[in-house]
Amino acid sequence: MITNDIYGRTFKKLRVSLTHECNYACLYCADGSKNNSPVSKNYVRKQTILPVSELLQLIENLNNELALETIRLTGGEPMLHPELLTIVAGIKKLNVGKIAMTTNGHMLYSKVEQLRDAGLTSINISLDALDVETFKKMSRNPGLENVLRSIDAAIDCGLEVKLNTVVLNGVNNHQIVPLLDFAMSKNILIRFLELMPMGPLHHSYKELFFSEKQMLNTISEQYEIHALPKENHATAHYWSILGQQTFGIIANDSTPFCKDCDRLRLDSYGNIYGCLSSLKAIELKANTKAYLLTEALAEALTHKQMQSFAGNTRTMQSIGG
Repeated sequence: MITNDIYGRTFKKLRVSLTHECNYACLYCADGSKNNSPVSKNYVRKQTILPVSELLQLIENLNNELALETIRLTGGEPMLHPELLTIVAGIKKLNVGKIAMTTNGHMLYSKVEQLRDAGLTSINISLDALDVETFKKMSRNPGLENVLRSIDAAIDCGLEVKLNTVVLNGVNNHQIVPLLDFAMSKNILIRFLELMPMGPLHHSYKELFFSEKQMLNTISEQYEIHALPKENHATAHYWSILGQQTFGIIANDSTPFCKDCDRLRLDSYGNIYGCLSSLKAIELKANTKAYLLTEALAEALTHKQMQSFAGNTRTMQSIGG
């Protein structure tokens, strides 16, 4: 069993990036070029994407070692994986408490009931604007109607639904209150995210940065809000409106959450990463011996940062958000 690091952190949540492919090219994620690829391109070129059977075996091995609480499927866009339903069904057999997925929502409505029946319990849908032109500017895709359809479909079939909004100064910050109102009208949770120094914006993210304080000021102009206690290992801080509705802010820059992060990342090649900031890939195989797996996880723990998130030039679509 993997031990905690010197700060008491371990891994309890696994994020599995199923593919680097995406049908969107969001401003904060991709560089917009057709040849966009991860920083680790030279490394992963020597590898091949794991067959689903091996990926599931590797996930099972990690679960056996870590007793995972949550497995979240990410991308790129996980809906583009041709065997997504098989993967969800395979994870369900592991009896993990929560099987979640993060998606841009463009294709979700077409398979949301099948995903629920396969074992999916929770879905995070990215929604960066309700205004058509702003949505298109943020995602570089005119797919707002699809995303709204997917949100309704996910709610209707009984999944836990959350919305994620990355806020960019001068681009979509005027959408904060409309998006909050939309989420409250659907009785679902929305989290607003500060921009992270990743990918093409690694060295220039401050130009588009909209802080937690600015978000709270914007919302406070419309609503009286009250801070709620932060849960252990949570990425978001939450506030209540009128003691009834709740919204969150994931403020990696303003209020970092590195000190109790319990997330491990696995990509489609079989590499694990202890931190989103780390470019150090630790390669695993489905048949990696237990003692070597323990050593690999102990090494991954050393890649976590203590106080603040440094980021890197790898695009978010290469490893998931």
